[in-house]
Amino acid sequence: MYRPETGDSSGVRRGELILCPDHFSERTLAWFFFEESPASQRLLLGVARLGAGEDVRYGFYRCVVTLDTLAAAANGIGPDCERRPFLLTTRGEGDIVWTVSGESDHHIDDASEWVPFAVMTYGLPAERRPFPLRWIRFAPLSARDLTPPPAVPVTRLDDDRVQRLLTQVVDTGRQVRRVRPYVSGKPATYEIDFVDAENGELHGIYESPLTQDVRAVLRDPFDRGIPYLLEGRPPLTWDPESDIDYGWLSADSGRIPLRFLRYYVLRHGTPLGLELPETSHDLAQMTMREDAEFVFRHESSRCPGRGSHGICWRLTVTGVAPGRLAALEGLTLDSRAVVRIVEMRIFVDVSSGIIYQPTMRVVVDDPSFVPPREFLQSDIVGRILVDDEDYG
Repeated sequence: MYRPETGDSSGVRRGELILCPDHFSERTLAWFFFEESPASQRLLLGVARLGAGEDVRYGFYRCVVTLDTLAAAANGIGPDCERRPFLLTTRGEGDIVWTVSGESDHHIDDASEWVPFAVMTYGLPAERRPFPLRWIRFAPLSARDLTPPPAVPVTRLDDDRVQRLLTQVVDTGRQVRRVRPYVSGKPATYEIDFVDAENGELHGIYESPLTQDVRAVLRDPFDRGIPYLLEGRPPLTWDPESDIDYGWLSADSGRIPLRFLRYYVLRHGTPLGLELPETSHDLAQMTMREDAEFVFRHESSRCPGRGSHGICWRLTVTGVAPGRLAALEGLTLDSRAVVRIVEMRIFVDVSSGIIYQPTMRVVVDDPSFVPPREFLQSDIVGRILVDDEDYG
């Protein structure tokens, strides 16, 4: 265990992690409360979902941003939840997280001490609101992060401050309406209908011919983390991952499925270098093709072995016209990249003016092949593994 000399307490922010069962799933909710600045009475809050039986570990967590969900979950914080104090000390563009030696606050005693855990960064909500944080990332510590621990007693965060913030969470949740945005379009414009998730009432319509504008509205909870406002309507909230219904754009050539937007909504970047069409009119001018095929071929010689997988998948692309998508031919991928591509399902290649809905296949060259965890967690990839006669 790392045991340096004790450091000073300047610049230290107190925090508390509360782990509670998610009553709407088999997962665990991790509530991160911490001071906005040293000794500040104002707390910030981010809530991440952990897998069943998982603890907080290195990686990226997209936080819960649906305010009604947070409010309902806040009412479930009780004595059966596990509470763990932590500290934050500033380090460059992130904060060093100090946790208590031992598994939980049940082990706190005179011998307890602060030990460094990770470097934390996070995304604040807009308008200086204290919640919800939009994301949290924990990265491994480097040698330069091993500074003396803060000279601060190992104690819990003041429960009154936590309860005051939870009251704000519940009050905010009562004011918002949960909606299911439905996106459709025609050559002149896209349209987003904000449909009440409970009673089907239409709370308003957003129209724009610009594809990037529609993307920005649909992922607004991810980007700003605050209620979405339409004039004369209650504040709206939705989960961009599960609440958006993707319809069609009606063009002269037929209906174009808008589900391809989902991948752009869920991620900041441009997947596979495939740029979005600039306008709904540009999209309406493109043609649909369903005769392309993507084959993901497993190359066991590239795998580390012992059931683990590295960059051991090679992509073969057929039936694709010259353009950005054709450049993927021969690309080597890891398992996560395979899942991301398969789950896109629809590929809009502006460079060739074609929208592809290819057949997907997985080909394995080893009868003892063990599917990677990422494959088993994906319903779409799982169906391909079951249906594809070349698997196994």
